[in-house]
Amino acid sequence: MKKIFLLIILSTFILACSSTEKVKNEDKTIKKVENNLKTDKLNKSEINKSKGFRDNKKNPRVEKGVANYSSFCDKNSIEKIISKHIKTIRYCYIIGLKYDKSLEGKMKLMWIIGIDGSLEKVEVVENSIQKFQDIRNKKRMNSCFKRQIKRMEFDIPKEGKCEVTYPFIFSLMKE
Repeated sequence: MKKIFLLIILSTFILACSSTEKVKNEDKTIKKVENNLKTDKLNKSEINKSKGFRDNKKNPRVEKGVANYSSFCDKNSIEKIISKHIKTIRYCYIIGLKYDKSLEGKMKLMWIIGIDGSLEKVEVVENSIQKFQDIRNKKRMNSCFKRQIKRMEFDIPKEGKCEVTYPFIFSLMKE
């Protein structure tokens, strides 16, 4: 009986380790692509190849929607930061396209910048990306978007907390 119990524990541990290793590998790939994006070493074809998106007839595209800001936000500063990091948001979209090549739609993220400039909260408020056949893909993309927002460094708000609701529109444009 003890041997069976130990085998079950061991097999569970092995499964957990292998899935943890996959997450670590994906995070390493994301960090590598982000570093290359920061230094502008990555061109469009390399981004398309980076996570399996190889449909050369369509170009994954991310557009910024009209954002809502609370009164203490510096809108120009936030827009500059989002524009600077839009390629990392696009990369999250490419990750989703690896699993479903027809994803399109809109995702609205909300985050709160604290009085010290740190992010207090990041969440997906709306996700209308069409044709999510795999719920794991939706969770994967949501966590990627939140992670990218958390990595951005925002300026300290003028007088109090700053709440931002920002929509991103994802589409596949024919080349």
